[in-house]
Amino acid sequence: RLNRAVDDAMGTVDERLQRAIDELPADGSDFLAWTDLAADARHELGAERPIAITVLDDGVQTIDPDLNQPLTIEDATRLAAEHAPGIDLHDTTVTIRGIGQIAGIPAPAGGEWVPALRTFATNTCEATGAACTVLAATGTAA
Repeated sequence: RLNRAVDDAMGTVDERLQRAIDELPADGSDFLAWTDLAADARHELGAERPIAITVLDDGVQTIDPDLNQPLTIEDATRLAAEHAPGIDLHDTTVTIRGIGQIAGIPAPAGGEWVPALRTFATNTCEATGAACTVLAATGTAA
């Protein structure tokens, strides 16, 4: 019975994910979209039980705020506070993997870029009330 409920919920999540992917602009990247997808999953699975979510993302955000530029940890902290998601994910465990691990284009200049992305990801995740673990390209936890 549980398998059927999970399969039904995942079918809905997959359908909404595909719709969201189809709506993304070709030249944009929205790291913060994971919070909406997580809220959808929480809604589908019910709020009365804890859930675990894994986000696979490089952390690059080109839609406001633009993180695809040289950043300091201070910049990332400020931007995370300004763009904190208004989503409640209490009783949710979130693991974000691959922050700063980009393919193709070189990373923006600045030695703090990956730690800054990690700071942004950690702070915006924690703003949801979730228990968060953020793993950068190096595989170290935040």
